[in-house]
Parts: sequence; structure tokens; C-alpha cells
Amino acid sequence: MDKTSPELPTEILHQILSLLPTKTAARTAVLSKSWLNACSTKPHLCFDISHHVEFRAHQFLRIVDNTLERYHRDNNLPISSFELCISFYDHIYYDGLVDKWLDIITDKRASKVSLFVKSKAKDYCERYNLFVHNIFKMKFIQHLEINHCSILLAKRKAFFYDDKIKCENLKNITLCSVTISQLALESLISCCPQIEKVSIQYCIGFNSIRVTKTLPKLLCFSIFCCPIVEVEIVDAPKLLSFEYVNKGDYTPYSSSDNLHTCLRTIEIGTCQNLRKVEFVKVTVDYWDLFKLIRKLHSVKELILQYCRYLRKIQISSSTLEVCSIVRCDLVEQVIFDTPKLHSLAFSDQDRLPFLSFERTPSQCRVSIKIDILWDIEHLMNLRRFLVELCDQVVDLTLCTISKSLILPRGRLPTLEVEQLELAYSDTTIATYSSYYNVILFAQDFNVTV
Repeated sequence: MDKTSPELPTEILHQILSLLPTKTAARTAVLSKSWLNACSTKPHLCFDISHHVEFRAHQFLRIVDNTLERYHRDNNLPISSFELCISFYDHIYYDGLVDKWLDIITDKRASKVSLFVKSKAKDYCERYNLFVHNIFKMKFIQHLEINHCSILLAKRKAFFYDDKIKCENLKNITLCSVTISQLALESLISCCPQIEKVSIQYCIGFNSIRVTKTLPKLLCFSIFCCPIVEVEIVDAPKLLSFEYVNKGDYTPYSSSDNLHTCLRTIEIGTCQNLRKVEFVKVTVDYWDLFKLIRKLHSVKELILQYCRYLRKIQISSSTLEVCSIVRCDLVEQVIFDTPKLHSLAFSDQDRLPFLSFERTPSQCRVSIKIDILWDIEHLMNLRRFLVELCDQVVDLTLCTISKSLILPRGRLPTLEVEQLELAYSDTTIATYSSYYNVILFAQDFNVTV
């Protein structure tokens, strides 16, 4: 017999149940009448077909349908959140049911909705069809997550007028592997003044994102592996983080396959609070990148990863403090006009670029991480880079040295370093001593473990 639950309010029991897996939560019904009542009236509903493998698809759907019908009939039973995970291969059983369920949770003023469609194939044709007006009419929704769906346009374009889009309380939206038109996507984002976070992953159906209205509360905007050529955010005064990750490493503008489309234009307008910008596999050239950074009057952290078509990086910023450049292999020159920069990191570069500082504090710490030192050319490039950094504090992480690397003969010019910190792994410093002599030939340096 459960002696504690009668003393707990039903709201507390509901909160406990919301933290438990569906099956575990259901088992608590045998503890007492209080738990049984809590299980049958909980406002957080989660239905996952993978947790009901003992049922056939139509049996699982009957459970979901009967539960929602019961909540629909009883005005005293609220629904705060609704999470549904179904299988695409059973979609013939869902005809009309998902739309009906979304109508119920809309009437029940649910604030969080998640719809997941499980599919083993990566084919974009395997998406569950969901009409856009089912989303637009969710007046009280605050968190929306949709996975593996095709969001279909309504027959009447009147649904795209501002007064027809009711989800003005939406704060967080996550779309993953979703097919959605540009009009539907832009309407959804632009007409939600409370929006704080937008995450779009592996989505198709659009080639640009233009947010033309003011989004006064937008904090984070993330685009991951979507075939777009243009991003425009006109006015997001509180935007803190913008992230763009391309699908793959393709030659820009050369592929006709829209899945391989690369970003060409970025326009970020009034975003005076933007602190962090990250570009991964972006194909913007250095001049466009330079112009963009000049407009970001408050950015403090810039991350460039796998931007393999950048040959030059020129950054001028009075606020930039941290910059990371990762595997941008074609970069030949980097110029910094950054009076507040205190951390600059290069990771996994096949060739370290020529580096110059126009305005950078002397205490700026430069970190270099090389996974494998391949050959003598790579070795001498590292040494040249260290010579150029003779006035800076340097952290060097050298993980592995290729066994085929042959040291040069003869005496090299002395490299004087005031302080150099070396991090190493997998072996002892004695093993690397001859390589360090070539790289440094230093008269005074500190080695830290």
C-alpha cells in the first residue's frame, strides 16, 4: 500500500508522472487510488508506438483515440503537452485521426506539441502529410516540434494572412526532416512575435529564409543541413546566436541537385545583441563574410568550421573576443583588426595561414591544435607560423607525428620564444624531443603537461 501519495496534491503527482517513461508512469496506477486518478487525469500526454510493440498499429491508435476522446468530453481534464510518435509504414491507419487529435489538443489549449514520424528510409517522399492550417490555428501553443512530415498548403491562401495565423504565443519551433514551402515557413516565423528559438534541420521545399518582420524576442536561430542560398533577418534586436551548418562539402554553385545547394547571401539587420555567430561549411566568400561581420556591432564569438572555399579571412570588429578557425584548409591569409580579441584558435589546419594583427592586444592567446603532423612541409609551415607569433602567448597541441616524417638536415635559424606551452598526448616528451628542436630550437621555453 502506498502511504505517501495521499498526502501529495494531484498536481505534484502529475509532475512526477511527467518525468517518468510512459510504461513506468502507467504502472504507478496500481499503487493507490490517488495514483490511479493521477494517471487517468495527467495533463502531459505521451504516446510512442515504439513503447507498445506488443500492440498492432490499429490497437495503438485506438488507445490514443479513446484517451483523447475522454479528455475531449470532460471539460475539467486539461492537456498541457502532447507528444505523439507514430510509424510512417502504418500511415494508412492514421487517415484523418492525427488531424482530429490536433483539433482536440488545440481546443484543450495545449502549450507544447511534438509530432514524430518514425521512418527507416531517408527518402524525402516518406513524410506524413500535415496541413499547415492545423498548425496556424494553435492559439496557445508555445513549443512546437515536428519530425518527418510534409506540411501541405491549404487550398485557400487566406490562411497566410496575419489575422488567420493564431499561434502568436509560439516561442520555440523545431522542424526536422520536414518538407515545407517557403511561404508557409516564413509566415510561421514572421507572424509569431513571441518566438525565441528557431531550429530548422534537414528540411526542404524552400531555397531561402526571409524574416521581414520585427521579432522582438528572438534569441537563437539555427539552420542545419538545409538547401538554401539566402538568409535574411531584418530586425531581431535580442538575437544572441546565429548558426548555419551546410549539408556537405560541395563546390559552390556547381550542383543542380537542390540538396547540395550552398548558402550565398546572408543579411542580418538590426541585431545589436548578437553575441555568437557560427558558420559550418558555408560558401560565402571572404568579402561577403567581411561585410557581414562589420555589421555585427556586438558579436563576441565567431566560429568558422570547414569553410573550405575561404582563401582569405579579414575581420574588423571592436567587440570580437573569441575566434575559432577549424579546418578551413584553403585560407592563405588572416587579418585581424580586433582590439578586444583575447583568444584565437586554429584546429586541424592542413596549412596554417599567414597571420597579421592590425589592432590586437598583446595578451591575445593563440591556440594551435594539430592532430597529425604529416610531412616536412607541414612541419616547416608550423615553424613559420610560430615565428610569426613570437610576440604572442601560444598553446600548441600536437597529438600525433607521422612515422614517415623525416627531419631536415642542417642547423635552422633560432626561434626565440618567451613562453610556449605545449600539450601532448599518447607518448612522452622525450619521444618528441627531436621534433620539438626542429619546430622551436628555442633557448627558453616552458613545457606544461
